[in-house]
Amino acid sequence: MRRDLPRLLALLALLSGCRPPQPAPALMPDERPAVQLALPRLGGGSFSLEAHRGRPVVLTLFTTWCFRCQAEAPSFQRLHERFAGRGLVVAGIALNSEGARPTELVRIYVEVSGLTFPILLATPDNLELIGAFGKTAEIPRTLLLDREGRVLYDQSGQTGFAALEARLLGLLDGPRPARSRGPGSAPTRGAAGSAP
Repeated sequence: MRRDLPRLLALLALLSGCRPPQPAPALMPDERPAVQLALPRLGGGSFSLEAHRGRPVVLTLFTTWCFRCQAEAPSFQRLHERFAGRGLVVAGIALNSEGARPTELVRIYVEVSGLTFPILLATPDNLELIGAFGKTAEIPRTLLLDREGRVLYDQSGQTGFAALEARLLGLLDGPRPARSRGPGSAPTRGAAGSAP
């Protein structure tokens, strides 16, 4: 037994240096990267999330043939009407498959639903969309982005509007983050055209 003790101690010393890999620390909300996404807009032009930094954004991903999406459309319109004046941006992303006149189907859907917020056009396998939010396995899908463009709420399936609105009110009523100015950026102008 005494002869094996040095070998046993050496083995224990060796094993004590071999620790299992530690999981990566979870990112705090302020450490998550901002989402980058730009998509064509129904009716022309494009919509970029980066252009809306400083404002919270609600995105609804839908298809024209999804009954749950159709049922929820008026609720997103109400969010838009109720909170746009307080800085909220609501936008829909139509995930229609390639086929006969998908843009025309989206246009009819928007008109029938009475939607007045921006509608963006994407296919379900749009790589830019997947890169921003991952695969969308179930629709509708609702996302809430904070003022810096980070995802705070991501719900697939039927939208929990009470939970969404609670998070949204926290963003609208909470303090606005200080915007850092990079080198060479122009100062923000106030309403009268003077620097704040």
